[in-house]
Amino acid sequence: MKTLYVPKGKTLHYERLECQTIIADGTLVVDGAVRAKRITGKGLLDAGSVYSPAVSVRDLDTVKVVCDLLAAEYVQAVEVIVSSSAVVSRYLEAEYVEARKLTVSKHQISELRVEEFTYLPEKKRGVIGALLSGFFRRLWLSVRHRTPINAPYKQSSPNAKEESGMKGAGTTAPVNPTEAGKAGEAIQQDQELMKAFLARAGKGEDRLADDFDFLKLKAMYVLLKDVGYTIRLKPMTDPPSPAYQRGDGQEAGSKIEPVPVTESAERSNAA
Repeated sequence: MKTLYVPKGKTLHYERLECQTIIADGTLVVDGAVRAKRITGKGLLDAGSVYSPAVSVRDLDTVKVVCDLLAAEYVQAVEVIVSSSAVVSRYLEAEYVEARKLTVSKHQISELRVEEFTYLPEKKRGVIGALLSGFFRRLWLSVRHRTPINAPYKQSSPNAKEESGMKGAGTTAPVNPTEAGKAGEAIQQDQELMKAFLARAGKGEDRLADDFDFLKLKAMYVLLKDVGYTIRLKPMTDPPSPAYQRGDGQEAGSKIEPVPVTESAERSNAA
């Protein structure tokens, strides 16, 4: 069969169909596969599968359609494979769609693989209107959003953020020998002052448990440690002020001040 014509208002039913040209202005129902060089018309094509280089009908209801060009108002299929471009002006429903160019309005697609996708606002339009709308929309987008060509760029590795984070975490500042010596002297001095303070406060645990100043110092140390500070004892060079007198009226021989926790402070506390 070379040409099959389905008049408007008529319904033809076949088990399978192969011909050169199909013009479906009415309803064409095929249980199996439809193979033709060109399928066109303003009617409905309901088939198990459709294989044709060019398909242009109003309604297409099939399980699988494979073609080079597809133009329709309504398409309902499980699988749509178009090697060139597909235009669906009103509604497209499919599980899988693969095409090089796709112009569609309202749609419901589970999996989509296209190189160029053009979305049209929902509006009642035919295939010709969808083609014109898609053309002008692509033209407008190409004018507004230009793609830079041969622009200077610097390629970055996919793991650039992770590498920068690892470098930042593993990088340490160089240690100056002079500063390291001063830090060691400060640690030794802090340890000596702490020993002198404990000796003056008393060696017995019972006596320390009843000492108000010691309990206050202990509470201050615990509170400052939670926020990143510790306590350092410094020898007083100036005469002590009333604020640095002990509760029993005796003047303390050292000054207490909160300082941020550093490596030297942590070592002194551990000692």
